[in-house]
Amino acid sequence: MDARVRQFRRCRRSGTCPTDLRRLAVGYARERVAAGESAEAAATELGVRFSTLKRWLRDSSSSFGAIELVASSRVRTAGGDRTCGAVLWTRQGHRVIGLDLDGLVRVLQVLG
Repeated sequence: MDARVRQFRRCRRSGTCPTDLRRLAVGYARERVAAGESAEAAATELGVRFSTLKRWLRDSSSSFGAIELVASSRVRTAGGDRTCGAVLWTRQGHRVIGLDLDGLVRVLQVLG
C-alpha cells in the first residue's frame, strides 16, 4: 500500500479531513488516473466514497491543465489493455476514449 494512502487512512479515522489531507488524496488520485487507473479505484484505495473524492478533485481545479498529444495510447480497461487513438483525461478523473481529434476538441469546447 502506498505510504500516502496509509497516512490518509490513519488521519481519516479521526472523522475530519483537513485541507492538507485532501490535497494528499487529490494528488494521489491524479497520479493513479494518469497511470491508467480510475478515480473510483483511487477512492476505494483511500477508503473514501467516490462522490467525496470526485468533489475534492472538482474543487481543487479551476481550469484545464496542460495537455500533451500523443500518436496513440495504451489504455487499461475492464477488458484488458488496448491501444487506441487519443485519450482525454479530465482533472476530475474521467476518461474519454475512442474519439478522433475533432470529437475531443468538441468535448473540450463544451466543458471549457
